[in-house]
Amino acid sequence: MYLPASEGHPYAFMPETFQKRPGLGLRYLAAALKACGYSVDLLDCLFDQERARNLADELNACRYDLIGFSATHASILRVGSVVSRLDRELYRGRLVAGGPATLQLDDVFDAGIDVAVIGEADETIVSLVRAYEGRTGFDEVRGIAFHDEFDQRVVTPPAAIVSPGRLSIPDWSVFDQLSGDLLEISMKRPYYVVMASRGCPYHCAYCVAWKYWGSRYRGRPVDRVLDEVEFLVRTRGARYIRFLDDVFAMRLDWLDAFCEGLRHRDLRLSWGITLHPLTFGSDRQRAFRMLKDSGCKLVNYGAQSSDPTILRTIGRSADEPAALREAIPMANDMGLATVLTYIFGLPGDDRDTIRGNIEFAVAVRPTLVDFHPLDYLPGSDLVDTMPMEVRCALTTADLSRLCRDAFLEFYGLRGGALRAAWFILRNNPEWLAYASRAAGVLLGLAARRAVSPLNRV
Repeated sequence: MYLPASEGHPYAFMPETFQKRPGLGLRYLAAALKACGYSVDLLDCLFDQERARNLADELNACRYDLIGFSATHASILRVGSVVSRLDRELYRGRLVAGGPATLQLDDVFDAGIDVAVIGEADETIVSLVRAYEGRTGFDEVRGIAFHDEFDQRVVTPPAAIVSPGRLSIPDWSVFDQLSGDLLEISMKRPYYVVMASRGCPYHCAYCVAWKYWGSRYRGRPVDRVLDEVEFLVRTRGARYIRFLDDVFAMRLDWLDAFCEGLRHRDLRLSWGITLHPLTFGSDRQRAFRMLKDSGCKLVNYGAQSSDPTILRTIGRSADEPAALREAIPMANDMGLATVLTYIFGLPGDDRDTIRGNIEFAVAVRPTLVDFHPLDYLPGSDLVDTMPMEVRCALTTADLSRLCRDAFLEFYGLRGGALRAAWFILRNNPEWLAYASRAAGVLLGLAARRAVSPLNRV
């Protein structure tokens, strides 16, 4: 099962209202287990707070043989809350968790989990279920952690990296038709997600993705990705696909073959991607043209900072701002929606560097900009190895206010809202219908909070 962020987390409201992206990783696991003859229920509660609050009752009534949680830094407390209300006699020893939270095993076991799956679980999960059936010992399953009969923690050797070519099509038998991401103004429904690669070669100090997925970029075979896209279009009616790769299409020849494959198979849909500022280099214009001609509508760049010193401190390249000065106008001219994201509160950040981020975004004129405060992720280099004295001196409250003010300035005073509205009206007016429904939810949420006892003087 997927759970939403723990209640009280600063961004807990986002999946409930804006980013209703369906979970993907567990759908790979469900497909792998079903292929071996196991019966699997997938409970995707990522944007269903009400179901998540009552989930323990549902699980106790269903009396499953095994329960598995996808756990992140943001959701591990929620996992613990559900586990604390389970029938422990029934589920003793039968609770499994995987996901980025396993980079901090103490937190996972403190939540009441019995077995942690470390790293990619596409093949580990089948071996683990067979261990529960008694076919093999738990200590023979690679890539897990558990406590033995003497309550000593056992961590088995890492599992072999799964070849991207062997991944099956994820199980989409459970799907919420309201899935979507309002922060993507090019999105349509039905909205699905796909990963065309695993691994990230960039070692950003604030991030844990490269530690979880590995630092070697592993692109999936073009035909396998096209098969998955075709399945979603032909059998699931997909109209928009968001590729969740940390960096989409590191190689131009892969991109060329993929875009040509979409046209050859007549797969007419819209899609969005994330790129690194340095992706494609001098071939950027050719790459953008291929993307545009094959249905790509949105390109997202994690800029994070416009300051060269800060970029070097967090393991990025000082050349990135110059690359973005070329990339954003070029993509805009081709009609792609462009998005820049910035993190406020990185090591070395102060009010002047944050002001520089805003001025940079105003100058290059992306379609959208996202400003958000730094979240210190356990397992990241920023948390585990960097000395405390290099951290930003601005408080959490300062950073939240600066993010708010940056949004108001960029979209209000600097014309960002008008540019975004013009793009939407010309390219995807149906987005306005989605947004109007979300606005109603947000107004209701604001009203409930306004009358909450916590907000009364």
